[in-house]
Amino acid sequence: MDPLRIWWEAAAEVESDLAADVAAEAYDVFVAEAARVHLVDRRGHVRVQLRSGASLAGEVLDGDEVAGHLGLREESGAVSLVCVAAIVCLRGSRVALRPVDPEDGRPGGLPVGPGTSIGSWLRGVGEEGAVIRVALADGTVLAGTVVLVAADHVELVELGSADRVAVPFGAVEYWMIPAGERGASVVLPG
Repeated sequence: MDPLRIWWEAAAEVESDLAADVAAEAYDVFVAEAARVHLVDRRGHVRVQLRSGASLAGEVLDGDEVAGHLGLREESGAVSLVCVAAIVCLRGSRVALRPVDPEDGRPGGLPVGPGTSIGSWLRGVGEEGAVIRVALADGTVLAGTVVLVAADHVELVELGSADRVAVPFGAVEYWMIPAGERGASVVLPG
């Protein structure tokens, strides 16, 4: 047998083994990273199916800016905060792997805490005087302005009425500020 041929075959076998090892290691890293990804870390255009049977479509906004909620910019330009607990499924999204923040260990390093609770976000909406739409688990949609944010509920004055309605946070599927409405400055960036 030709010594040069033996040399080339040996080199090809080593290269093949090395490529297989690198591919296996890359897969292991991907699996480990994917295990840290939450629903709010997905990206792209999605259709969100909710418990009530309602569905929303739009682009997932970057980050978990309000704890427990998925930010979504709808095709109309409206921005919605969808309660993760109300989501039945997402269609069309993809996993987004992001670097880990060394301070909090979360992918992307986005802040989650007292300043980013749904209550804090709603207080900002109320201060802006924005009209907000609130979709409830039974399919009801309320529209009004925020007048009070309590520990576990929000109080709205309904549009076209002086009636006040108390809405428990647990009954909400999503919160929306329509496109062009005052208060856009308190909505998730995107």
